[in-house]
Amino acid sequence: MLIDSLIKKSFSYDSRLLKKNELFFDFVSSQKKKNPFIDEILKKKPYKIITEYPFKKNNKFILKKKLRFFIII
Repeated sequence: MLIDSLIKKSFSYDSRLLKKNELFFDFVSSQKKKNPFIDEILKKKPYKIITEYPFKKNNKFILKKKLRFFIII
């Protein structure tokens, strides 16, 4: 995936405010704990979900270790 496609997207880290086609930063999930709201998040059709939790293969998820240190410039 090209970083350019991510940079041009708006983003959210609050599932209540998430809009369709936005990037979602899943700060609730950890490597061992799944976000309890992930089904609701998926219903909102985000562009991608950046998370630490290893979800089953799905083209919506981008696995990123140490997400809290991930910065988009």
